[in-house]
Amino acid sequence: MDSKGHNNYWSALYTKDNYYKHFILNSKNGDIFHLKGNGYSVTGDTLLYIVAKGIHLFKTNAIYRDIDLKGTDSYPDDTLMIHKVTKGNILLAMEDGRERRLNTGDILNAASNFKMSRYHSFNKEVELVGVTFYYKYIMDAIKNQALNQSFLEEFYNNKLLHDVFIHQGNHKINKLFDEIENAINNDNRILMKAKSLELLSESALFYKDFIGLGYENLSEKKKRLFDNIKEFLDNNLDQYYSMEYIGDKFSISVSGLKKLFNEACGISPYIYHLNRRLEKAAKLLEESDYKINYIYKSVGFNFHSNFSNAFQKKYKCTPSQYRERENKI
Repeated sequence: MDSKGHNNYWSALYTKDNYYKHFILNSKNGDIFHLKGNGYSVTGDTLLYIVAKGIHLFKTNAIYRDIDLKGTDSYPDDTLMIHKVTKGNILLAMEDGRERRLNTGDILNAASNFKMSRYHSFNKEVELVGVTFYYKYIMDAIKNQALNQSFLEEFYNNKLLHDVFIHQGNHKINKLFDEIENAINNDNRILMKAKSLELLSESALFYKDFIGLGYENLSEKKKRLFDNIKEFLDNNLDQYYSMEYIGDKFSISVSGLKKLFNEACGISPYIYHLNRRLEKAAKLLEESDYKINYIYKSVGFNFHSNFSNAFQKKYKCTPSQYRERENKI
């Protein structure tokens, strides 16, 4: 599909009688589409940018009220969506009967085999920002980019991220979302494309590090258990939890808990949770003026020395050095 055909496709898709009658095409300026929620089911605005063939970036504050999506295809085949909830809470109901709630700060990685049956916003103010990639164009898009192309080719060939994966990312991924949002606000197309491709690369690395290919080999029952435990750990970064506590909470033995995490992502639940707590600390060091004594307590450490040792092991510098370095960037 050439550039002209690509644009015509989107112009045809976003009309009142298509796209499930939830949006109308309010205006089009080159590769920018302004969509308006139309009616009670969806209200609000969406800006869609076609930053390259196969890379579509969007920002929306649209409010959804129990939209029934069953039996529809919201995206063509072979797509990957990486979306972040920057404000509000959203409930996704899947066609297999599972429900997942996305809170502020949560990131959804979902491939085209992810089928929603229902979509609901809990708040009157909801904001999302994200990128949709089309697999057939990804390899063209990453050529001549200053990225780890060999890894992206592995990601493409093995179809990494071809699953529903809800997480809170790491410091680098969240920073990329901030940069993407700033690029949208400043209408910087070059930066939109560059940061979108970086997000793709970092998300694939994050997925491989924290979920790993072993996750795909788990039974559906084990996947659900792992997802639930990981979601609990991601949402509770303010204190340390013993393996005994987690095992009791989710009715699994300590040995079974460790085995589950090792099978899914190659690290123990303790190391997984420690990494997430340290990433939160790094974000606070960069984005706040809180004293370090406050920060280490807010991520579940009782002593400064323990926090500093763990932080240096992960980031190769002290918390004070990290704050000074990041503030200079």
